[in-house]
Formats: sequence, C-alpha cells, structure tokens
Amino acid sequence: MLLMGIILLSGLLPRLARYNPAASIAGFLLVIGTALAIPANLGGVITPADSISGPAAIVVTTTTSDPFLGIVAGVVVRTAMRLLAGI
Repeated sequence: MLLMGIILLSGLLPRLARYNPAASIAGFLLVIGTALAIPANLGGVITPADSISGPAAIVVTTTTSDPFLGIVAGVVVRTAMRLLAGI
C-alpha cells in the first residue's frame, strides 16, 4: 500500500501505465473477480427450495458478462419451474 501511495503521489502511474496494455488488466480483474466472487456467493444462491434458477443465473452471467441477462435468466427459470412443476 505504501508503494502504491508513493507511485500515485509522485505521478509515476501514467508513465507506468503506458507499458501495460489495458487488455491484460481487464483479463486479470476478470479472473480475480471470478475466483473471489463466485465461490463466496454460491452458498447463498443454491438453496434447497430453489436449486436451479440460481445456478442458471450464474451460468448466464458468467458466459455473457452481463449481470442483467443473468437476472432475467434466473427469473425466467424460476417462473418456468413454478408454472411447470408447481413449485
């Protein structure tokens, strides 16, 4: 943290950013976010009463990288299960 503070206050960050492509930073953040967010939230998504719509929402969100589509997929799957299975 101290080193990052020194880099920020000294104005070296824009100079250092020139040598690091933005795509590599985006890929790194995607991997870290996936590794930290999905396992931590998986227990809250899968419940005994509703074990299909949550994982379906996770799969759609991770494959499309769009949380809104994941929410819509979860709602559609939950509604379909209630209509078809009477749950």
